[in-house]
Amino acid sequence: MDEKHKPFRKQTTGVKAERRKKKKKEEENDQSTLENAKRRNPKAFSIQNPIKAQQEFRRYIEYLFFLFKIKSF
Repeated sequence: MDEKHKPFRKQTTGVKAERRKKKKKEEENDQSTLENAKRRNPKAFSIQNPIKAQQEFRRYIEYLFFLFKIKSF
């Protein structure tokens, strides 16, 4: 009795299956889900703390200078 349990198979016909197929097709047509999310909720993707963002940017620039052995601008 060491038979493996078969995985659940989703319905391929009927109303629910058609809904699933339609939803999948719509998702494929969407360019990018992130772009859609930005359009729907722009406040969530805005800069929350400008000082912190500025510090992160400076650290990133410093890191790039270190990587490419650049002395200054």
